[in-house]
Amino acid sequence: MSRNTKIFRTAALLIIAYWLLETAVDAYFFREGGVLLWLFPREPHELWVRGLFIAVMIVFSVYADRAVRERRHHLTRIQFLNGVLRGIRDINQIITHKLDRDTLIQQSCDILTGESGYAGAWIVLTDEEGGLLTAAQAGIHPEAFRAFCEEIRQGTPPCVEEAARRDGPVVKEDPSRECSGCPVREYHRDRSGICMRLQRGDRLYGYMGASVRGHYAGDREVQALFEEVANDFAFALERMEADEQLERQATILDEIGDLVTLTDLDGRILYVNEAQSRLFGVPREDLVGGTVEEYGEDEDHISQREIVRSTCENGEWRGEVVNIGADGHKVILDCHTQLIRDREGRPQYLCGVARDITEHRRAEEEQSRLYSAVEQSVEGVLMTDPEGNIEYVNPAFVSMTGYRREEVLGRTPAILKSGRQDEAFYRDLWNTIRSGGTWKGRMINRREDGTEFTEDATISPVRNMRGEVKHYVKVARDITAELEVQHQLQQAQKMEAFGRLAEAWPTTSTISCSR
Repeated sequence: MSRNTKIFRTAALLIIAYWLLETAVDAYFFREGGVLLWLFPREPHELWVRGLFIAVMIVFSVYADRAVRERRHHLTRIQFLNGVLRGIRDINQIITHKLDRDTLIQQSCDILTGESGYAGAWIVLTDEEGGLLTAAQAGIHPEAFRAFCEEIRQGTPPCVEEAARRDGPVVKEDPSRECSGCPVREYHRDRSGICMRLQRGDRLYGYMGASVRGHYAGDREVQALFEEVANDFAFALERMEADEQLERQATILDEIGDLVTLTDLDGRILYVNEAQSRLFGVPREDLVGGTVEEYGEDEDHISQREIVRSTCENGEWRGEVVNIGADGHKVILDCHTQLIRDREGRPQYLCGVARDITEHRRAEEEQSRLYSAVEQSVEGVLMTDPEGNIEYVNPAFVSMTGYRREEVLGRTPAILKSGRQDEAFYRDLWNTIRSGGTWKGRMINRREDGTEFTEDATISPVRNMRGEVKHYVKVARDITAELEVQHQLQQAQKMEAFGRLAEAWPTTSTISCSR
């Protein structure tokens, strides 16, 4: 029924009611003055009075109808706004539940089309390049919505194009007419549409739209509430993305071997990674809340409190620190601590990243002891690369050969050749060590001054972790003096033998003669 028909019907009913009332009054109180159930009075002034009354009734009907409609519209609007507020409350509640994206957007669409009173709702999420990630809807035919999502991939829906360009909600009073070609326009018949992008800062997360019964989409409060829903949802997506990033970072921090500690400016522990907990044999929840002094200290190294103070004053600190594990073992750490500031430049935290160098230091100490032993050895040590170029000689080698260290580095052991060994001798030596064996033998070499000496040598290959020969090492002992002593001893023994023979000879002759 049209609006004008309703108005005239109301006016006609009021006129008939007035006519019946006046006729009843005439019948009971003024029988002698006229005829009952008349339509037109006999007197002209009564005609004018009744005409005026009819006009007043018509005007009254118009305003009464308008008042009723406005009140009904107002009540319906209030109910709709209350539903939207309840929807905002419910959406904020599910946001706190840390749901996955697909569940979050689907439940949000269900809430918008349920308590909130929207006829339909949809949410589309995009990646940073604008590609479609996921989507959800309620109150829209699935096939039509899939076609709509396909158009969003191309950026063609009018509401999405406009939402991408402007801030705030985009309103379509009659989407079925304004959005020609849109796959979901049929679901907006006799409804208005509203759409808004989901954005926080420079990050666009997607778009959100709804179908509104009647023409509430043009209402400022409806737009404000829809914008609030969209902003809350964008904030939830931003927080979800931040939480995922924090989880990835926490996973990375737990996987790396370095020890990570975050403290406040007083050295109270706020976070430790798994490596820190594992190294000290203490659950991380037992470390958090304590102070860095609980890591233990060594009197020969800087204290934890001094590290905190130095970092706060200078912005960073780097050096070695010793911590004491739960079982009392010492752990040597190469530590780098930095002062973390907020966006305004105010100091907030201290972040320390340390690496366990205990085994490295032990290896260095062992290497140092080995180096000292080689340097102080009475036997000459020579090391070459795989091609035979000399890389190291110890002091005993220098003393034995007369060559200074800088004179032989980079050269080959051929500088010691005396010519007493033929090429077959050296060929056999190299074949032995290149095949992975150890050569042992004696050779005569020449010193820097040209004199010869004899050495008892052992030459072995040195391999890396992959089994590749990286060096050859010769350990030699000068036995020239020993050989000389042996020669002299042999000569003395010979002389002694001749002497004994000479002493025994006359006695033998005499005995023979006496016989």
